Amino acid sequence: MYDIYDHGRMIADRVRGDAYARAIASAVRPGDIVVDLGTGTGVFAVLACRAGARRVYAIEPAGIIEVAREIAAANGCLDRIEFLQSDSRKIELPEKANVLIADLRGTIPFFTASLDALIDARNRFLREDGALIPQRDVVFAALAESPDSYAVHDQPWASRWEGVDLTPARRLTANSMRKRMIEPEELISQPAIVVALDYATIAATDFEAAIALPATRDGVVHGFALWFDTLLAAGIGFSNAPGSTPTIYGRSFVPFESPVDLREGDAILIDLGARFLSDADDYLWRWNTTLKTRDGQSRELFRQSTFFGHPWKFGVAE
Repeated sequence: MYDIYDHGRMIADRVRGDAYARAIASAVRPGDIVVDLGTGTGVFAVLACRAGARRVYAIEPAGIIEVAREIAAANGCLDRIEFLQSDSRKIELPEKANVLIADLRGTIPFFTASLDALIDARNRFLREDGALIPQRDVVFAALAESPDSYAVHDQPWASRWEGVDLTPARRLTANSMRKRMIEPEELISQPAIVVALDYATIAATDFEAAIALPATRDGVVHGFALWFDTLLAAGIGFSNAPGSTPTIYGRSFVPFESPVDLREGDAILIDLGARFLSDADDYLWRWNTTLKTRDGQSRELFRQSTFFGHPWKFGVAE
């Protein structure tokens, strides 16, 4: 759950904020009905009113919605915003919207129940000719040589403390994903597209992808980074890719069970997938890896899953 300081960091992220402000100004027309999904502090709802919206349905399950009411009142548009404190999947609206606004992502769009909520809201709240913000996200992956990022997963569990063997705990951390600011110099492959999400048509919350990431130099690969590029509206978007202006989203670092020595031209093949578990409102990830050397030899490396990182959290195995 986000606190007021988290929401403050979102507001301070000008890359995100300026892009959404321009997208809202370009999409919302006078008299429009707008849904602001996950309104948070209500800033996007206020911007929709300024663009001419007749009514904004601002939906937010958390208590921060009370702050949003005060911000709406302070900006003279409380009479045009209806605040609904609820999971959007559990409510009905009295009319269809011309525009649906959402920013429910984490480091990538597959974050808790965000995609499930967005698909549901599009299907039930948005007119057939309505506009979505965002329109499209594209997720990318690249191999990372990042000992500092890997240390978060590896230490202190890989060594003994006071003679105590801690290695059973390392299995959990080696099968988890963390937000890390992977930088361009840490990448050891070119990026590959993992999945493209067209929010006007996407129907499934899950995905599977097979990607090949050839090493662009000799080095030691510790895992891979994930990030996204977004198109909010025509000609308006941003990226949280390594090397881009930092945003609130950061990047995901996905570790391997152990570091892998690579030569330029070797490739890591990744069978990557995410399955949404509705009972947990979260994703079960897997990343199975194979090394293909530049001389054509192949060997299986690791079979990993967040199921092994949170065995008490998920009630089913892959």
